Amino acid sequence: MNLAVIRRNNRQVSWVAIAALAFLASPVAQAALSLADLKGTWLIEDIDRRGVIDNAHLTLDFTQPGRISGFSGCNRYSGAFTVTGQKVKVGPLISTRMMCTPALMDLEDRLLKSLQQAKKLRFSTDEALILTGGKTHSLTLRQQTVAAPEASDYRGISPGPAEVFRCGEDTLHIALEAGAAYVTLNDGSERVLKRQSQGPQTATDTITYTDGRLTLFQDANQPSLLRRAWGRMAAQECQRIQP
Repeated sequence: MNLAVIRRNNRQVSWVAIAALAFLASPVAQAALSLADLKGTWLIEDIDRRGVIDNAHLTLDFTQPGRISGFSGCNRYSGAFTVTGQKVKVGPLISTRMMCTPALMDLEDRLLKSLQQAKKLRFSTDEALILTGGKTHSLTLRQQTVAAPEASDYRGISPGPAEVFRCGEDTLHIALEAGAAYVTLNDGSERVLKRQSQGPQTATDTITYTDGRLTLFQDANQPSLLRRAWGRMAAQECQRIQP
């Protein structure tokens, strides 16, 4: 075989190799995603490239086949969700109807609009989940890996032991001190509720702890008697769960 033939064959091999690499890197060659890849709770880190409010703890839960649910800043939402390859279909979505601060209501509106416009999904190189819809809507999510907390696991932020309370459908781990209540929710997220200033106590006084979204009411004379309220909803009594 002469030198010209060898060079021509080498060029042909090179182009085949380049084409193969391009195919493997293309979306067509990527493995199709399914609900099996979307397990558990995902935290929403960004909405439409405009960020989110710190500590809003926006979530998207893949807990039931063909459905999603989550927390949108003020309310809980749920709806249908289907995946075909890398294409998704969301909704219709339904939501509770509580009122919160204007900033949280605006955040919630942006999230629900962007979620309902989602058409495609993919995983980034750092394992974030990206949902996109058109040129303007996008959500960046990261899977939550926080384990369910033990009753005493408060990262040292509270000197007192945590107690477990059942408040409606929520199981809360609560540690109280003079100026704050430290609460761990069902999903493992933590909230610090500041004690509200009040006048001299009487026999009927109630101590209030809140972060603007979650509120605890404590009987001043019987500290183990608590009530819990989300937003402007009516407060529900909490039952202490014996260890």
